[in-house]
Amino acid sequence: MDNRRRVRRYRPSNVSSGTQTRTVSRGRNGSRGGSSKRNLFNFVALVICCGLALAYLISMVIPKGEKKKENKDPSNMSIQTAKTLDELNKLSYPEVSIAGFSTVPGFVPKYIKNEETGEYSIVSLETSNTNLNIDAVGYYNGPFFENGSDIVVEKAFAIVVTNSGSSIIDNGKLILKAGDRQVNFTINYLPARSTAVIVNDENTTFQKDSEVSFISYTGTTATSMDVKDKLEVTTDNESLFLKNLTQDQIKDINIYYKNKVKGIYYGGIAYRSYLTQVEAGSQSNLLAQHYVKDLSEIVYYSYTEPVQSSILDSSTVTDQSSETSSTASSKQND
Repeated sequence: MDNRRRVRRYRPSNVSSGTQTRTVSRGRNGSRGGSSKRNLFNFVALVICCGLALAYLISMVIPKGEKKKENKDPSNMSIQTAKTLDELNKLSYPEVSIAGFSTVPGFVPKYIKNEETGEYSIVSLETSNTNLNIDAVGYYNGPFFENGSDIVVEKAFAIVVTNSGSSIIDNGKLILKAGDRQVNFTINYLPARSTAVIVNDENTTFQKDSEVSFISYTGTTATSMDVKDKLEVTTDNESLFLKNLTQDQIKDINIYYKNKVKGIYYGGIAYRSYLTQVEAGSQSNLLAQHYVKDLSEIVYYSYTEPVQSSILDSSTVTDQSSETSSTASSKQND
């Protein structure tokens, strides 16, 4: 068999006789010579597509935290200013994940930058009390709870603290230094193992560039009295309802409550509602001007142990109801 390359000559149909003919060469299998280039192009395209697909899969598998971080100071974030406790509860903005600190509505932490790594971390402070932790310092926008006025404040120097002990902090006073200023904070009736956002007593404005340090802390702890089988307490907006479950009169009833949003208490103070007495088997209503249903929580009870009604002179007893804001220095009438 003749293995020499065959050459086929042809004349296009639309070309008249006498014109020069074209010569096309084919391999032994009859394919054209340009097919090898097409195969190479298809192979390269396939490799590129596979590479892109692999890169996409890798990007989906790698945790987001390992992505390159932007070196921007998180304390420059812009937040909304709530005018009421209910608005504070409805605030919504991106979670702050730096240093494992979750977003606290209305609060912006102060950060420091590690010049070597370029990463930011939240400023926290140690105190002289092992059961009181200052998780963050920064500023707060929202209702000012510390004096019961609920006026709206912005850029107010605030802290986030945690009572890591097993008892209620009923009367605490914390003093910090910010630059050349002394800043005071009140902590009343903060339950064990709970966290609170507290604005300074004087509503001092937060200075971002001021260095903050701990000066002192003094405080006492207490245990709430048990009202089980003695008082049945129900709540509504601005009202508390007490029913005496015993057969004796209960006197000097104090009920302390705090505002609470998304698991965090707001304000160093606790509000107090007071009742002189509730008769055996009867019900009384208490004024609770700052109590917001579903956003306030009773944290402490105190009362005089029941005494047999028969030995009381009822003519000397009056029925009074009032509410005050409890602070470390005084109890103020609303």
